Amino acid sequence: MLIINRDNFCPNEQTLSSECITPGTEKIMFYAFRPTPEYSWKRIDVYDKEHAVENGVDGITFDDRDPRLLVIKSASKDHAGQYFCTATIGDKNDTVEGSLTFEVQPTWIGKSIEAVSPSVYSNHSWTCNATGFPTPTYEWYKNGVKLAGR
Repeated sequence: MLIINRDNFCPNEQTLSSECITPGTEKIMFYAFRPTPEYSWKRIDVYDKEHAVENGVDGITFDDRDPRLLVIKSASKDHAGQYFCTATIGDKNDTVEGSLTFEVQPTWIGKSIEAVSPSVYSNHSWTCNATGFPTPTYEWYKNGVKLAGR
């Protein structure tokens, strides 16, 4: 459970933004308070598993070893999830969050669909398979007209 305590702690509150970026893009996240507190980051991945975000681990660094600035040099879908930055001064803390999502263009898997001439009244099927993120959806067309799906 995430508890956010904002009582008299952060009068000039800012928020992290949520955005979708292209794989391989550098992503920089930054959040700051004054006076300087201790900062920590965590991520909850797309499978709801929590990860501590540490400098130099999984392609993530803190700019000039500053934990306020999280840098993902070559972002991939493995970095997707909710990011939380917590600032702590004494027994008070405040947390902000932002999400990082990806869209990966579908890529065909296996062989292409080929023209066939089945016998009259026989059954025939084609398999269409692609990978991407999020999982691709499929539409079938016959002579340029979309076929009704199930």
